[in-house]
Amino acid sequence: MKKLLLILIPLVLLLSCESKKNEINIWAEEEQNAFKSECIKNAMKNVGKKEAESYCNCMLQESMEKWKSGVEGDKEFLKMTYEEILEFTEPCR
Repeated sequence: MKKLLLILIPLVLLLSCESKKNEINIWAEEEQNAFKSECIKNAMKNVGKKEAESYCNCMLQESMEKWKSGVEGDKEFLKMTYEEILEFTEPCR
């Protein structure tokens, strides 16, 4: 019985961690493409294309880690203060 528990406990932990990973990033490919496209278009007003792409790829990853979907991200981002936005974008600047 103890051996069975020793095998099942790590398996359950692994599966629960895996399901949490999947919950974090369930952005549809269309959402990801739209995010990057809009982000690059706006970023290129201030930097070159290569920098804009790098920044936007980073921001997409940050956003996918923070919000479960693009729809949720859009809603929550609009609620953020200027200071919160600066803090959120810091890792990609």
